[in-house]
Amino acid sequence: QCLGEYVRMRRSMLSRLLDWLLLGMRPGRALLSAFALALASRPAVAAAPAPSSISPLGGGTPSAVSVALVSRALGWANTKGLQMSPQPGVFVHAPLSLTPFPLSATEFERARALAPAFNTLVEAIAADPDWLLEVLDATLASDPFTARLAQVLRDLRTAGGEAQPLHLGIHRSDYMLDEPARADGAGFAAPRLQQIELNTIAASFGCLSAKISGLHTYLCAVAADDVAAVLEPSAAAELAA
Repeated sequence: QCLGEYVRMRRSMLSRLLDWLLLGMRPGRALLSAFALALASRPAVAAAPAPSSISPLGGGTPSAVSVALVSRALGWANTKGLQMSPQPGVFVHAPLSLTPFPLSATEFERARALAPAFNTLVEAIAADPDWLLEVLDATLASDPFTARLAQVLRDLRTAGGEAQPLHLGIHRSDYMLDEPARADGAGFAAPRLQQIELNTIAASFGCLSAKISGLHTYLCAVAADDVAAVLEPSAAAELAA
């Protein structure tokens, strides 16, 4: 709901990470500084104003139950550090859900099994800059941000290559559960993972995962009836168990 705030927070976090890397990468300092400058100068998306009410999925008027749950959730988030800082000195709650989202063990294990293959693919692409620049060539003319990163890569190669041989990849694959309609028209097939994107720097919200779990535990403990009221009956029973 606050895309602009998220973009600014992510750029700030990346800049701080690069500052930390600079301490141990003296030969590449000028090039990394240029990379940090490119991040800092990326145009920001205007932040959307905070909503005055919470609407349920599909639109309509929010129920008193959902509004009460939101109030409890935001109070917990702001006192327990489930927050992000869109700009220095300003803190807001991180994006959150009021209840856990069910994911089958089968699909979770499938995602885990896919991770090594995706990691290998990303590493292979990163290790072949000639191929990468060739594939991105058509994109660079219309994407100034990617063009600046490509230029950093070219400058790095001109300067003699990397300063050290070790690589650390922090990757995050974003998935959604797809429930395709059955060909015979009889409802929907079993949910299956579909990858949305793969991020090659994804350290920003990882530390908040445990806090989200704590939030859900808290809401179920103090407002079990309210939680059940916003869930499908089967999901409410499973959560209560």
